[in-house]
Amino acid sequence: PSMSNNQTSAEMVLGTANLGTPSGAVEARLILNAAVHAHVRWIETSSTYGASEQRIGQALQNAPGARVVTKLPPIDRKLPATLARHAVLDSIHKSCSRLTVNRLDAAMLNHVSQLESHGGIIWDTLKELRNQGHIHDLGVPVASPEEALIAIADKNVRYIQLQFNALDWRWRQSGVIAALAA
Repeated sequence: PSMSNNQTSAEMVLGTANLGTPSGAVEARLILNAAVHAHVRWIETSSTYGASEQRIGQALQNAPGARVVTKLPPIDRKLPATLARHAVLDSIHKSCSRLTVNRLDAAMLNHVSQLESHGGIIWDTLKELRNQGHIHDLGVPVASPEEALIAIADKNVRYIQLQFNALDWRWRQSGVIAALAA
């Protein structure tokens, strides 16, 4: 969830990786409708999740309270920086089209390493799109406390997708929970 609204607690997010399967159109609509009616405010998707973005765009046309965060696809590290920039612009444009929106609630890197990959052009392009009003918040997925601390240190990161297990004490012991609260 966006931390730009001075929120300090996490919110439930519906992950939609399984909603993009070729045979899942009816199930996707049922799940998305149930989530909206249960007041799930955030729906996470990616262009790499098959037809997920299209299905979300169709299902949420009449659900003004739902917010969508979409993740960039992986971008080949060997790609020249100018082509990486084009890939980001193309990905955001296509995601907006599939989601039937003019502005993304949140766009997320595919991996924390994209903060610096390609000389920072991927992250810089997302910040530029945010500054132009095409994206509201920017985010990063993290899978370890080390990745979380890298993301938290960047003032432009307003959304963190944290793979959290309440029994995994690494998050608290590493200072991630305190850093998020701060």
